[in-house]
Amino acid sequence: MALIFKQIGALVRKDLALVLNRRSLYFTTWRAFFIPIIFSMYMSFILRVYWPKETYGIGSPTPILTLKDAMNTATGGRNTLVFVNSINSGGDIDKVIQLIAEPVQAAGKTVKIFNNYTNLVETCRSTLQGTTKCYGAVVFNSSPKEGPHGVWNYTLKADAAFGTNIYVQKTNNDAEIYQLPLQRAVDMAITTVNSTGTSTPLPAQVDEYRMYS
Repeated sequence: MALIFKQIGALVRKDLALVLNRRSLYFTTWRAFFIPIIFSMYMSFILRVYWPKETYGIGSPTPILTLKDAMNTATGGRNTLVFVNSINSGGDIDKVIQLIAEPVQAAGKTVKIFNNYTNLVETCRSTLQGTTKCYGAVVFNSSPKEGPHGVWNYTLKADAAFGTNIYVQKTNNDAEIYQLPLQRAVDMAITTVNSTGTSTPLPAQVDEYRMYS
């Protein structure tokens, strides 16, 4: 305990020496007082400076789009949905993929299923702006009976360009068109085919909130 107080005392003396030393008073004042205040003010107004038209806050609840409707709404030629199952074939993961893929293919969209992550990277090549021609991708890492984790584990992939604009009063934000409908479709399929019998069916309608501040 004595050592702690000794170290604290040394730090206090060092700080006082910096503050009271005339040669370092100017730089210490800027470094410890003015610069933090200026930086805090800059961070407080940066959203309004660089994104002046966005609306922030909390929007009203809105039903999540079905995956088919969301893909029909998607822009930029994003008509391809990719799945990666490098764990096992013929199991619950493949059943989930088929449940999601069938209505999407029936709507005239492209679905590609790979067993290698490299194929996803080649199919959904990204531009320098972070855009691709893919609507999104799902990489399955495991299910309760497949893979190393013993639970459902998957990763959603989307364009890096998404999420730069936020409008809580609108219903066509990137997350509402791309990420949320895809995750909703995956979760619905999982509760349908979960062979462990421990899943609870999801409600037919799930609302989402647009919130950003």
